[in-house]
Amino acid sequence: MENKTNLYMKEYFKRPEARAKLLERMRKYNQRPEVKAKNQARNKEYFSRPDVKARIKLRRQKYFKRPEISEKMKEYYKQKNKENRLECLSIYSNNNLECKCCGEKNLKFLTLDHTDNNGADERRKLSRGGSSFFLYLKINNFPNKESYQVLCMNCNWGKRMNHGVCPHKDQIS
Repeated sequence: MENKTNLYMKEYFKRPEARAKLLERMRKYNQRPEVKAKNQARNKEYFSRPDVKARIKLRRQKYFKRPEISEKMKEYYKQKNKENRLECLSIYSNNNLECKCCGEKNLKFLTLDHTDNNGADERRKLSRGGSSFFLYLKINNFPNKESYQVLCMNCNWGKRMNHGVCPHKDQIS
């Protein structure tokens, strides 16, 4: 008798409307505060176990080493880094994406310059440079807007080589 009941239930729950009804009942049950608290406590205890942490870490490492996933992640982070850079340049140039000194507009040439000429000190202090620096600025809600300016690489490098004064400004004087 039990086998027939089990077979019937298996067939019953294969039907989409029955399955949907069951899932809705389960969702409502799991949303109850006492059930939610019990599940959270159980999960916290389970996932804090060292053997479980090690298993999850190993599984994640294997997953991200797969070539198709690794390529997707590279592309994803490449795109995110471009977006962060563009957002930082936009914020620090007041949405006027051009070199403050010479007016260069090609995004590939634009970079963020420290107006106080203390970029090396800041990189040492923060241990950040390049794309991680743009992420740092974004996470910290773009601090010190007056301490940074958008310059092209030529002006930035020229400023470095000319003791803090861009050669364009040197010619004008």
